[in-house]
Amino acid sequence: FPEKERSEETEMTAYDQLMTFIDALEAKLTANSSSIGSPSQIIERDEDPAVLAKSPHLLPTLIVIPLSDKPDRVTMPIMGGDSFEEEQHDFSVLVIGYHLMADVEKATRRTNLEHAYNCSDIFRGSGAHFSGGHVYGKSIDVGYFVMVDNVIFRYMLTLNCRLIA
Repeated sequence: FPEKERSEETEMTAYDQLMTFIDALEAKLTANSSSIGSPSQIIERDEDPAVLAKSPHLLPTLIVIPLSDKPDRVTMPIMGGDSFEEEQHDFSVLVIGYHLMADVEKATRRTNLEHAYNCSDIFRGSGAHFSGGHVYGKSIDVGYFVMVDNVIFRYMLTLNCRLIA
């Protein structure tokens, strides 16, 4: 295939497109914060629940981890013309919600489950398509743990994402 010159001014790198997608994902979480338990912060960082358990005033908190549990699988179609330059990126983003629980009774647990499913619903239907990519699958894992005398409900929403770069 002949090499094409890439214009630095007109084309974003794959990294730039990925970060734009992640920023848009975080903006969607912020815009819908009241339906997901009004987190005090939505931060992009590695998971460290011990830090949150020592500072329960930070809860509820959402953690966003791009490329969390799977590598970015890049597929390049074999076609003629200019289309060979497109790459399809399949990757996951992990959204972890931490909420302080007064107890593990049914009502408290259901409220926290509601936050988890509301978070999932943000990326449903037309909400799954944004910033040049889309969420094509997802899974929810829930549980709770006790740290430093605090009961913390945790949900992990794994978003399977696709981006054409």
